[in-house]
Amino acid sequence: MAQKSLANLKTGRDFTDVLESMMNLTDGGAITGAVSTAATLTTDGRPVLGTMHGLSFGTPTVGSNACTLVVDSVNAPVYTGGAALAALLPAATAGAVCVFMFSQDPAGGTAALTINAAGSDVFETGSTVMTTNSNLALMDISTAGETALVYTPTNNTVNLYSYGATVEFICVTAGKWFVSSTISPDIGITAGAATGTMLFAA
Repeated sequence: MAQKSLANLKTGRDFTDVLESMMNLTDGGAITGAVSTAATLTTDGRPVLGTMHGLSFGTPTVGSNACTLVVDSVNAPVYTGGAALAALLPAATAGAVCVFMFSQDPAGGTAALTINAAGSDVFETGSTVMTTNSNLALMDISTAGETALVYTPTNNTVNLYSYGATVEFICVTAGKWFVSSTISPDIGITAGAATGTMLFAA
């Protein structure tokens, strides 16, 4: 059945007042009251990244090279690059926020940090994180269905991610995480010396 506009439905009907009271933006209506969302959004529906207001801070326990990250928290588990770490994200529910923070310098080896989505959760297509290649700073962009973010450091002091660097995860649509990173370059980074890769994976 073909759809009808609001004006068409009101013609010759007895429920004009009901239709007038509906919130209908496609017919030019305006929202005059307060509106709340599960996350702060930009005009095109993306979340506002980079703010950690209201989050708690914690240091998840690492056991058998693994830990579970806590929702609505900045998580700083022990990771130095000397041993691999698999960090499991909480469930991606609308409004959830989770931040991974490098509390130490990952200059102790080349063992990877892998941040995994839980269950059937995935990363939003088009999420971006900074990475390196051939001593250049580049961006890695997520594709459909990717569920892991892998950071591989180098055993030196020229890693792009060091003390205080963060990876932020925000959920707007249940089952999907928007991802963004903030780098904190190691002390040895100079022109022609920047290493460590942060890459999305399935």
